Amino acid sequence: MSGLVAWVDTAQPARGRAAFRRGLAAVADRGRAGRVEIELEGGWIGAAVDEAGDVGTHGAFTVALDGAPSNLRALTAEQAARESGASSPAEVLAAIFTEIGVEQGLSRAEGSFALLAWDAGTRTLWAVRDRAGARPMFTLDGPAGFGASSTPGALGAGELDAEGLDRVTRVGLIPPPLSTFRGVERVAAGCLRRRGATSTLVRWWDAPRGVAGRGGALVRWVQSLEFSARLCVRHAARGSHATWVEDAASLAVLCAAGHPVSGPAPVILLDVEGGRPVPTPVGASTVHRAALGPGDLDAALDDLGALEEPVASVDALAWWAIAREAERQDVSRVLTGRGVEAWLDPQPAPGKGLLDRVRRRARPAPELPPELDAIVRSAQIQPPAAAWLQRRTTLPERTLRIPDLVGTAAGVHFDAPLCDPRLVQLGASVPVDHHAGIPARLWEAMGAPPSSQQRAVLPVAAWLSGPCAHLLEGLPGRLGRFVDPASLGPWPGDFSATPAATERVFALMVLERWLRGR
Repeated sequence: MSGLVAWVDTAQPARGRAAFRRGLAAVADRGRAGRVEIELEGGWIGAAVDEAGDVGTHGAFTVALDGAPSNLRALTAEQAARESGASSPAEVLAAIFTEIGVEQGLSRAEGSFALLAWDAGTRTLWAVRDRAGARPMFTLDGPAGFGASSTPGALGAGELDAEGLDRVTRVGLIPPPLSTFRGVERVAAGCLRRRGATSTLVRWWDAPRGVAGRGGALVRWVQSLEFSARLCVRHAARGSHATWVEDAASLAVLCAAGHPVSGPAPVILLDVEGGRPVPTPVGASTVHRAALGPGDLDAALDDLGALEEPVASVDALAWWAIAREAERQDVSRVLTGRGVEAWLDPQPAPGKGLLDRVRRRARPAPELPPELDAIVRSAQIQPPAAAWLQRRTTLPERTLRIPDLVGTAAGVHFDAPLCDPRLVQLGASVPVDHHAGIPARLWEAMGAPPSSQQRAVLPVAAWLSGPCAHLLEGLPGRLGRFVDPASLGPWPGDFSATPAATERVFALMVLERWLRGR
């Protein structure tokens, strides 16, 4: 993984150069192997890189890359890349951008990556997140010019943003354009084009609320989802990897999508203390069991608090435990059965998840459109509005961002084939009116059991009521100005009354650990 930073449109070059070099030093200090600095006509672009191929130039384009497209071999075979003689991922993308433009070139790139691209011909900076939005990108428009970076702290804004951190405790994530630092904005899943003093955001996908079609359209969508799921699993299963089997539903999804769970690849099972044991898949040759119990909670909070931004979801504990076990077994890639079936659910169970927390507490996030404000402020959130709200706010920032953050810290890449960009975009095109029928028909088409089988619930409330109760002592006081004590009521209160209440307490704990290191 590379750390990227760029600075352009500087009216005062000396100030801009100083800001750029401070940012480059900041990303280099996060453990990267080396740094590359390129001066542009009107700015600078650089990276702290793992490999020299993360930065490259072809024609008018200079590209700095964090991660790499998963279909890099196919991109390298394209005519523009072949004729250019490009030999590195950054050069391949630069050659394709030179030939067909940035937006069209990015539409052909798949996987988890972020990049900065400078077009010298038009003096345009592109700050890009991949099409699913797993990798982050941040921008700052200030006196020293316009800065973009894959790390918010590299842009020189030292003051924490209470509004952004407030979102962590109320809805469990920091949605774009908010970030952890005041003045720094997170780019939504898409790309931001900066030309002169004008910034334009191009979203890769959106969630329209239009009236759904009828008849055979739904069948065609299901068939397309089925085909894409099988294709994604085949792609993700190539090479050295382990498979995380969470429960019977997860196993069914993987098997139905064509993944040979019984085979030479090791299987990782999560044994949660106080939860149901996961049965060993029939035919699995090598099985590793990752244990997760109350004795692990303190260490998990420390690790989650050390990430570049707070990951405030109880679900992150499962990802953390699997990443830790994969690291022990020297496995660099883990395939999971999570994905599109979760965010196509139009009506989550009462008291669970984002919608309940929005319904109870949250004023609307400022970046969302007026119609979303109206939905959140209304007394009831019902389908299809609920489905539209859930996927608009949850998919890229929670479903994809948590495994990306947790896995990167442990040196493990999570492949969630049902969250592949092809499925994300295809699912986002399904009108919300049809969501109620998608999961059942998808599982029927794939020969899997109904998706209503719930994944194992982590008994965090029971742990915090018993052996881990000491972790809650004095917590509100340690959060200071970032949490309104009045919003907590009697502390700790009956935080185990609902899953949403437990999620909120866990978010406060992660945020406190994160603030402790700042």
